[in-house]
Amino acid sequence: MLNHEVSLCRTGMRSKSGTQDPATIWYLPERRMNKKTEGKNKCLPACYSRARWHLLVPVLCILVALLPGTVLAAANAQVSVSASPSTIQAGETSTITVVITRESVLSSSIIRSPLPGATVSLSTTSPGVQFSPASGTTDSQGTFTSTLLASTAASGNVPVHAVAQLSNDFYGEGATTITVQRPAPLETSRTTAVNQPPVAVIQVDRNAGETPFTVTFDGRGSYDPDGSVVGYQWTFGDGATGEGYVTTHQYSLPGTYMALLVVTDATGLLSLSSTVNIMVNPKGEPPEKQSPEYILVTFSPQNPTKSDPVTISVQYRKAVDKPCLDIFIDDALVSSCNALVCEAMIGQRETIYQYKVRYCNENGAILETSPVKITPTEHKLCLKSVDRDCDDVPDTKDNCPDVFNPDQKESDASTVRCTAPASDGSSPGVCTYSNGDGKGDACDTSPEFPNPQQLTCPWCNANVKPVLINGKTTDKMDIVFVASATSCNRNTGLPVSCTTYSAHYQTFRNVVIDNIRNGHMRLDAFSQDTLPTDFQNRFNYYIYWNSTSFGDAFPGMKCNKSCSGTFPSTFLKDAPYSDIGTMLYPPYYVGTPPLTEAGGCENGDGPPAALKAPGFYLPVMMHETGHGAFFLIDTYCGDTSYLQNNPDANVWSSLQNCKNDIKGRGTTWNEINCRQITWDDPMTPVNPDCSRSFWRYDPDPDLMRTCDVNTQFRAAGVRKINEMLGKLTK
Repeated sequence: MLNHEVSLCRTGMRSKSGTQDPATIWYLPERRMNKKTEGKNKCLPACYSRARWHLLVPVLCILVALLPGTVLAAANAQVSVSASPSTIQAGETSTITVVITRESVLSSSIIRSPLPGATVSLSTTSPGVQFSPASGTTDSQGTFTSTLLASTAASGNVPVHAVAQLSNDFYGEGATTITVQRPAPLETSRTTAVNQPPVAVIQVDRNAGETPFTVTFDGRGSYDPDGSVVGYQWTFGDGATGEGYVTTHQYSLPGTYMALLVVTDATGLLSLSSTVNIMVNPKGEPPEKQSPEYILVTFSPQNPTKSDPVTISVQYRKAVDKPCLDIFIDDALVSSCNALVCEAMIGQRETIYQYKVRYCNENGAILETSPVKITPTEHKLCLKSVDRDCDDVPDTKDNCPDVFNPDQKESDASTVRCTAPASDGSSPGVCTYSNGDGKGDACDTSPEFPNPQQLTCPWCNANVKPVLINGKTTDKMDIVFVASATSCNRNTGLPVSCTTYSAHYQTFRNVVIDNIRNGHMRLDAFSQDTLPTDFQNRFNYYIYWNSTSFGDAFPGMKCNKSCSGTFPSTFLKDAPYSDIGTMLYPPYYVGTPPLTEAGGCENGDGPPAALKAPGFYLPVMMHETGHGAFFLIDTYCGDTSYLQNNPDANVWSSLQNCKNDIKGRGTTWNEINCRQITWDDPMTPVNPDCSRSFWRYDPDPDLMRTCDVNTQFRAAGVRKINEMLGKLTK
């Protein structure tokens, strides 16, 4: 975080007069409102005029153009949510029913039919409420049901939010409200109150993935009916334990783990354990070898050797009325149970064997898993003084000596040099990488980036996830990325819900990594002149991820209604050190990409600032970063804002100021290049009468003037960037 002297609330888009309009919305509720006077000067995104959408690669939230007789895209799905009963007492349950239908066009007639196979996720912002199950798929009638349990901590109106999707396509959202009433207190004679135990509640950011797999466990939903929770004890199922209401744990080996949370109240009374299953699959394991939806298979020990006696355990993931479990080893039945849990002791196995499970589902149908092969490993003695993690890699050669990682994987790398993007937009540029930072992915604090210092982020919390930490917030520029749950329909110019980023953390993280790696860390490739060789080390990067609250890049009825959009309400509380809040939004269009703009906009002109940009078009993101991070001013002529950004300006308020600033800067600087900001670009025939009483120096193409590919920050812009970089600790 920098020591800021620039005003927080300067809008990135200013009117001709430079004054401000009270209708313009500020991006965070805790800060003052931006204002502009001319109502006709809308807060149009900077670089809105020349970003070519047809150069963009296809992405997830793309809809297909329709031909007669075909089914409409998933965006036409309708999500209906109902609760029965809709009013309950605390401690009672209600049945949540989600029905999903979609429109089909057949012979010019519109038919609405059920949508089977869609994934439904339920959530609520109210404490003391749980869903069983919280997610699942719709049946042949397009219906998904769940049971809502309201604990004694719940009361009032409880919002229930349903999100439906299939694969990576967005299908829709719906909501309903349940009223939870508390029973009236009974009038009793004087009694002695009995201390009630606390209740443990677990939430995780994800519960299935490939090794190495990191999970954030959140116990903040736990409560004590007659007091407060003061202690949190975690057991992760792999022998590791933890403490605190929020903790993170990495699973290095494949398997299915049952994580437990036990909480303690102020009197020392313990809760019953709350559990969640975490499925960790081997890297690249095909789906058919993973456990099915209904059952969970575990081995004891988890990775048996040839000399270990083995026990296999099978249990249902959810209750069924008539359970049946049969365990087969090499096609021979070894155990049969009419129960929710079944075990079989299969002894020592020195050769490869396979298992499968036959089970009954909730409808009474008998199903069978695909056979899974197990290869026992050789039994090896581990000398702890030489190999602490027993992964058969000596500590002196192990890139994670305290974490089991026999593959020694290290995927991060240092950028040597990157080529510029292709002029036709076919390639975003190619980077050549050297070896990484010497730290294995299993224990690397930033596995996607070289980080020799291995700095952690003690100031982060459950909603702020570090991506790359290079130093203290007081020494570095802190850039926090936020996912937008909305986009702009490029066919209609209207806002649209699009959960390509907000429903998929790993997808959004990959987008952020690409923007950092190919944008921020290639600032030298985007700059005409030289930058400090260590400029990459002067920034900290984070992701803000609150599963119940995302950004809105396009609030209002039109895409250009708000400049930087609306950030989550708790953003400043969770990340008060943020210098640049960067909201990335996904693309959205129907059929072939129309030739409309990839818009961005920024509030603040210099840190602290907030900006929005498409997550899929780097020039716009880098242009807006020029505003927010480096206090650069637009050099195009339009409804944007202008001022002389001293010192080391790239825009001046008079011709003489420009000439005076250029004098003495060497032979490569020529005051003849000082020229008024006017409409002089025949490539964009708009507003031909535009003229502003400000002057610029940089030649075209200038990234602060146009957002085409291959455009760079030029001499005056780079001089300003170097001034701002000089304020950051190396």
